[in-house]
Amino acid sequence: MTRVPNVEVRVTRPPDPHLLRAAIAARLAGRPWPPGPEATVADAVREATGGERCS
Repeated sequence: MTRVPNVEVRVTRPPDPHLLRAAIAARLAGRPWPPGPEATVADAVREATGGERCS
């Protein structure tokens, strides 16, 4: 069983749900993502997972 950490992220506006998955995948792969709420959430996910891609 994979443990999924709880992550709480505060952003100035809601992230676009259509971009969020791509932003997380990009940041987990070490690729840049333009600044904004999607990048903020993606960076928090990367930090919470230790930079490891989740399956």
